[in-house]
Amino acid sequence: MLCKSPKIDTAAGHWQAVLSDLVLLTSRDTGDAARLSRFREELHRCFDLVERRQMTVAEVCRKMSIGKTTYYRYWRKVKSAPHRERHTELFEELQAKIEANELSISAACRQMNIGAGTYYRMRDQYKKEHGVPNVPNSE
Repeated sequence: MLCKSPKIDTAAGHWQAVLSDLVLLTSRDTGDAARLSRFREELHRCFDLVERRQMTVAEVCRKMSIGKTTYYRYWRKVKSAPHRERHTELFEELQAKIEANELSISAACRQMNIGAGTYYRMRDQYKKEHGVPNVPNSE
């Protein structure tokens, strides 16, 4: 940066702070950034209200003038859903119960917290590793 007065040292820390503040004040984008910041703060408050069931998603969308897709896009960024804990270590025990017709596949999937597709992939892998012939279950 050039300064008209030769007595001002623009390299000094104090002047660097002053000059950076001047740049912020004179830039045109500060209004948009501040507006976006207020929007996000208000949206975070609305997320909390929805979580406490004091407001619905539809009410938030009307208030903030956004669509549900936008609401959930911001929500996923802020409040990422916790990952489901899987209990695949129970597979062999539950597989034995399934083969003995003591337990259904859907019940085993619920206990392991996995989908049916995941179960069938695990079953196929288990059969390959243990040399079990691929005989279809009588379900």
